[in-house]
Amino acid sequence: MTRAFALLASLFLVMTPLAGCLEESDIDQFLDDILGCMDEKAENYDENATVEMLEDCIYLVSVDTFMDEIENSMEIDKMLEESPKAGYSLHITSSGYNEELGSDISMNIEKTVMADIGNSSAYIRELTEVTGMITIDYSVTQVGESINVKSSISGMFAGGGEPYNTLTRDNNPDIMQLIQSIEESDDSVPVDDLALDPEISEDANYSVSWDSAESKHVLSINWYEDETEQDVTMTISLSEDEQLISYLMVSKNVTSESSMQYTAMWGDAIIIEIDENLPRTALPISWDYDTESEDNWDDGDDSDGNSSEWSMNHFWGCGLVNVDSTTLDDWENETIIDAISAHPEFPDWCGEVVGVDDLPPEISDGEPGFDSPQMRWASLDEDGNVQFVTVSQDTFKLEYPFMSESDCEMYGLVWDETDSLCGDHVPIWMDMDDTIQVVQWPDGEMEYIRYEVNGDHMFIGFLNPTIEEPIPDPVDTVLLVNSSQIFNAPISEFEFRALDCSAAPDQVSDEGENLGPNVDDCVVIHSDTLTTLPVTWNFEDESWFSFSYSDNDDDGMISSGDELLLTNGTQLPIYFEVYDTWAEEYVSQSKAVAPDLPGFGAIIAIICLIGASLSSRRD
Repeated sequence: MTRAFALLASLFLVMTPLAGCLEESDIDQFLDDILGCMDEKAENYDENATVEMLEDCIYLVSVDTFMDEIENSMEIDKMLEESPKAGYSLHITSSGYNEELGSDISMNIEKTVMADIGNSSAYIRELTEVTGMITIDYSVTQVGESINVKSSISGMFAGGGEPYNTLTRDNNPDIMQLIQSIEESDDSVPVDDLALDPEISEDANYSVSWDSAESKHVLSINWYEDETEQDVTMTISLSEDEQLISYLMVSKNVTSESSMQYTAMWGDAIIIEIDENLPRTALPISWDYDTESEDNWDDGDDSDGNSSEWSMNHFWGCGLVNVDSTTLDDWENETIIDAISAHPEFPDWCGEVVGVDDLPPEISDGEPGFDSPQMRWASLDEDGNVQFVTVSQDTFKLEYPFMSESDCEMYGLVWDETDSLCGDHVPIWMDMDDTIQVVQWPDGEMEYIRYEVNGDHMFIGFLNPTIEEPIPDPVDTVLLVNSSQIFNAPISEFEFRALDCSAAPDQVSDEGENLGPNVDDCVVIHSDTLTTLPVTWNFEDESWFSFSYSDNDDDGMISSGDELLLTNGTQLPIYFEVYDTWAEEYVSQSKAVAPDLPGFGAIIAIICLIGASLSSRRD
């Protein structure tokens, strides 16, 4: 305003003599006037001023005005109510001893949010660094329908994740939905929780001033925090029209220092650019199960209750024969192996099903088919060692001839002095005839054993349970596109696929968790474009599977509220996946999501609280 006044005065001095309006004495008097603020209540009051222009005086704003601005103007949605191009940056640092972690720690958090509503553009970046632990740098840029997602994770908690910088799309952009989804996420730095309610000491010193060099109002507050023994300084800057410019809070003592700085951005400071040449990634889709449908069509549940009609039968599961030890010349492994390899075919009753109404098998009045009520048979264990089985009316004894007496005692087994054998005695109840043996073990379990002696060989069959079940009724499952779905794309750009992953190796996380097969290693059995018309696939075993997509809002795109109906009529081990043909990638592989750090959200929350409270250990 001073320059404008000077220019007008100069023009006035040049023009008026030509017009004959002023005498020379009038001009001299005008030049003697002193330009300045003549209001004693103004910050820039000049007691020598004799001339002032309208709005030339500057008046200090109240402390309440500063505090109202940081309470009501820091969040992006409130900023966009004042201007369609706005944003902010938030920078938090903290260093010192941390009681939660029990060591010195240095932390840095940076967050930038920018929006240009008129151009459907937004940029959000969050950087979190904890020295010696982890660094996470994640950003999303959207300009119209194009989206860049960039992410890198490093450090001891990183989990080996590879950095990426990818391109995806949103054919129905909603900038505010994108910003709000990240602002409200669990791992996001919460601006409204960090600075809007600082606990200022009652003994704090306040100072309000005008910075003429940068044309801004400045509030400075400083106090001493008794609990943390820290000196705290808070500085808030407002523009000439009382709009928030920045907020800075610094807290430090001899052992620690923390700071938090917020800077508002307006108008031309908002620059958002997109890279269209990055590798593409699939559209991320968030699914929910419809609570009114079956919870999971993969588990084979029968919604009509036919499970009660299943019959629990048993069958004779035959094992390899044992060898009558009395016919062997010696106890060498080779001799036993030769004998076993020469055994005849299994009896006809092997594999025979015993119905549920025929259990338990009846013991006849026939005599046991052995020469003695105590039998000893030799066989091989899984390591190829000889072992003997001795069965009497009340004892089952497994003997290990390869063990010495000392080995036997070391393993808590019983040493047989007569036969120089090591054994494990188990008390049993037993009943038998010439074909069936019934054993009740100490835990009460009943075991049915069928046997047949053929020369030097004995065939043994154990009565094992089996299930003969009817073909289950088809199960319907409805998957809903979650209300949190941000990005949208045409339904026609997606396929539904059936995959055979039987030959694909399972992936294992760094923590040893089985992640299942990589879908890229699976074989595509069927594939069809997502469509509102039902599609049915038939498999080799005459089972089937069908799907259809319901575009409930008729926008032609994958969007919140849409439904995917799956009808499962197969028990085959098949994986079902949605494939994004635009990105040539499965939806489950999308990189357009925030970093997946199981269990790390709590650590980030603690770190954010450290930055918020700016606390440190008292000496």
